[in-house]
Amino acid sequence: MHCNFVITLWAVRIGTCFQSFIGYCAMTMARGELVDSTVMSYYHCISRCVRRAFLCGEGCEHRKQWIEDRLRELDSIFAVEVAAYAILDNHMHVVLKLNDVVAADWSDEDVVRRWGSLFPPRGKDRQPLEVSEDWVTAQLKDAKWWGKLASV
Repeated sequence: MHCNFVITLWAVRIGTCFQSFIGYCAMTMARGELVDSTVMSYYHCISRCVRRAFLCGEGCEHRKQWIEDRLRELDSIFAVEVAAYAILDNHMHVVLKLNDVVAADWSDEDVVRRWGSLFPPRGKDRQPLEVSEDWVTAQLKDAKWWGKLASV
């Protein structure tokens, strides 16, 4: 029954996608076209392990706490709230709420601080450093940093 809900949500969001009994969808869309916070702010996402592997199987229960901690960290950085989640042995479900209103209120400093906490600057010993105005200015003047970002 839960799978039918997920497939139905998918079909309703796409609008022109028809589902069959097994949930096959003939039309695909890019995620950029699929996700639109002005149309729908809640999204159910599923992340599965490949080759039927177990992420949190026997002897690896501590990994669930790692994932939970990471979800909380990302929730505090992004304008995307984790509304609900379930971490199972070989996959996880996350219900995300896109929050454009929160992001619109961020100052430039808030954006830099959030980005810096997601990708913190690191010292020569690879330990995270504090995000400062000097660090941001140095990165924006650094040709190596520009080259890393241009080679995507």
